[in-house]
Amino acid sequence: MMRRFRILTAGIWTFLLVMGGSLAAQTQGVHFTQNGDPSCTITLSSATSASATCDAEVAGLGQELVNITVTMPGTAVYQCVNKGGNLAPGQNQVLVGPAVGSATANPSEDENGRTLLEASTNALTAPTTVSGQAAGCPNGNWKGINPTLTISSITFTATQGTQTIFSCTRSSPPTGTPFTFNVDTECMGVAAE
Repeated sequence: MMRRFRILTAGIWTFLLVMGGSLAAQTQGVHFTQNGDPSCTITLSSATSASATCDAEVAGLGQELVNITVTMPGTAVYQCVNKGGNLAPGQNQVLVGPAVGSATANPSEDENGRTLLEASTNALTAPTTVSGQAAGCPNGNWKGINPTLTISSITFTATQGTQTIFSCTRSSPPTGTPFTFNVDTECMGVAAE
C-alpha cells in the first residue's frame, strides 16, 4: 500500500513538473526584439482632433493570432459664450472618447519568428459645442464653444488567446513626436517580464 502511494505521488509530481515546464516554455521565450519596444505617435490634426498609431515587434510567439488594441481617451476645455456673444473661460474638463483602434497579427506569416504588432485609433474628436452646464459656464444661457483637446492617456495592448503579451499605459502622453513606453514601469505582460 505504501509503495503504491509513493508511485502515485511520484507520478503526480512528474506530471506537475512536466506541465509546469510546458506552460513556462510557452511564455518564457516571448520578448520584445531589439529596438522593438512598444511605441506610439499621437497626431493632432487640429485643436479638436487627434489620432494615434502604435507598434511593437515581438519574438517567440506561437502560431495563434494576436489581437492588438489602442485606446486613447481625452478631455476638452471650452470657452463659454452667451447669447450676446460675450466670451468667458469654461471651468470644466469635458470627457471625450475614448478613440479605439484594433488589429490582428498572424505570427505564422512573419519571418524569423518576429511579429510586427501595430494598430491605429480612429479620430478622437471633441464636439464643437457643448451645453453651458457641461463646460462649466456661468449659467444655462451660455454654451461651450472653441474646444481645446488634451489626451488623457493611451493604452497599447496585445493578447494571444487568454495570454496578455503586453499592456502598456502612459498618462498625459506627448503629442506630435513618437514616444516609447518604459517597459519596466509602464508595461505588464509576458513580454515585459
